[in-house]
Amino acid sequence: MRDILPYIFWPWLLVSCGVLLRRRIGGGSWKARPAGEVPPPIELPPPPPSEPIATMADPADIDSPRTERSSPAPTPAPGPDGGAHVAVRTDDAVDRPRSRALADALAGIAMPCDLAPLMGSGPLDPRRASFFTTGHAATTVGSALADELERIGFTISPDDERSIRAERGADLVRARLASASLDSEIVMKELHPSAPEGALVVELTLV
Repeated sequence: MRDILPYIFWPWLLVSCGVLLRRRIGGGSWKARPAGEVPPPIELPPPPPSEPIATMADPADIDSPRTERSSPAPTPAPGPDGGAHVAVRTDDAVDRPRSRALADALAGIAMPCDLAPLMGSGPLDPRRASFFTTGHAATTVGSALADELERIGFTISPDDERSIRAERGADLVRARLASASLDSEIVMKELHPSAPEGALVVELTLV
């Protein structure tokens, strides 16, 4: 059987190839064209539609959105000297009426360094008052009192080492420090008999 197989296989293969080749030549793409025949044109697929090219618009043709702008601040009117006139707020202390009592002149003050009213034995004077404190140096009390007078609008100027004058409009207040170390024991007993021993006294007078 094996000896006969090659004689059957090879002729069958040759016959099959011949039949296939004949079919391809007769009706397939390998068919030869007659002489002078022009091949049909090859139709290519249409190109894809081109997108419009974006061009830069003229800035003048672009309507920019209108935004509301705040109006500029008015220009100050020129003053008499040609420069800009600046309104200056006048101090109300200039038009302040003259105080008739020390309490009115010192309204709003906060006495520093634990200064407390010192009660005397004589008649009360609305234009005079004394305050005392203990445990504070004279320089500390004097400086703190001057700062408080400036806070309520007074202008401070020194009279001597332990006296100052405070001015605001028509009001003038004098402040003076007194103690046994600054004066003497005898003077303190005469001026401020109710002051405790070792106290520092501040004398305030509305001039």
